[in-house]
Amino acid sequence: HGVVGIVSSRLTKKYMKLVDWAKSKEITYKKTYGPLEFCKMINVDSAVKAGEIFEKALYSFELVSEAEEIEFNKLIEETIK
Repeated sequence: HGVVGIVSSRLTKKYMKLVDWAKSKEITYKKTYGPLEFCKMINVDSAVKAGEIFEKALYSFELVSEAEEIEFNKLIEETIK
C-alpha cells in the first residue's frame, strides 16, 4: 500500500465528509455507487470534479499528484460550504 494507501485514506476521509453533507441535503449514498456516479447525483460541478479525482485515486494505475490532492480537498470544501 505505502504512499498509495496513505493518499487514498486521506481522500476517503474527505470524501466521507461529502457523503455526510449530501445526506443532510437528502441525497442518499449507497455503497454500490461509484464515487463519480454519486458525485454526479449531487449535481454540482465541484463535486463532479472531486469524484473524478477520487476515482483516479481508487482505480487508476496512475497516482494522484500532490496538486490533485490539494484540488480535491478544495473541491470538497467548495461543495459542502
